[in-house]
Amino acid sequence: MRAYGVSIGPKIGWRDEGLKALRTRRTDAFMLIHNLLEQDPGRDFIEAARPANTGLMVRVPHSSGLLEGTYTKDTTFDESDHRSFRTRDWLMEGLAKLEKLEFLTDRMTIGQAAIKWLLAEPLITSVLPNIYRDEQLEEFVAAADKPDLTDEQMTLVADLYDRNFDLVASS
Repeated sequence: MRAYGVSIGPKIGWRDEGLKALRTRRTDAFMLIHNLLEQDPGRDFIEAARPANTGLMVRVPHSSGLLEGTYTKDTTFDESDHRSFRTRDWLMEGLAKLEKLEFLTDRMTIGQAAIKWLLAEPLITSVLPNIYRDEQLEEFVAAADKPDLTDEQMTLVADLYDRNFDLVASS
């Protein structure tokens, strides 16, 4: 075997197992869910991967579609769609967070900014978006030609995330 990799789903409670794999095994590649809206436990995985220079592959970079810029407060999901199992609060809170990220979209779409944000981390070697239409493929590929996010933008994103985008937690 030339390389060894791990794929993890943080929302399923595998944080500890993923961190243990990164810290105790020679892990050449690690696949995780990580995006502008869902940064934890991805932040922990990135820091655990850093000492061994483990390559990271990110799936769900657009937060189940929220970071594609097409959802509105009127969006509904077919019962066969996995997002139909999420609460309405997930959509409404996500849309409110998106409003706070508008500063990223002056020279690109939010979908492109989501990819640029991920690729600002040197350990991230691949971003694996879901693509359902030719237009999405063209948009996401065009992210490579967009300017990198500035240090100020990256800091603001981190600060917003740390403050839950200045939203009051729902009860």
